[in-house]
Amino acid sequence: CHARCALRRERDRTAARNARGTVRAFAGDLVGAQSDYRDVLQAEPDHAVAISNLALLAALSGEPERAYELARRASALAPADAVLRANRDRLAEWRAQPARDQLPQLPCDS
Repeated sequence: CHARCALRRERDRTAARNARGTVRAFAGDLVGAQSDYRDVLQAEPDHAVAISNLALLAALSGEPERAYELARRASALAPADAVLRANRDRLAEWRAQPARDQLPQLPCDS
């Protein structure tokens, strides 16, 4: 049980860091949110939701190429996740627009 319990605790901490990043992002603390998502990726490099959340931060920062690449990677890691696919598709459309005056309407993370 020790190994399973330790793994469960680490997953709980990772989920909490990802959630805190989302709260920070909604509060306008994009630097803090990015730090939390990067912490998640230190523990779980293929955490699709944290990668998708970084894609959304890249979009908010006006980085369409980076946003799309991160969203593409996240959806490839979790192809069954409809929210991640929708984020990827909307960011692809946004990236292709010559004038990016407005961010695409994106669903929340999964």
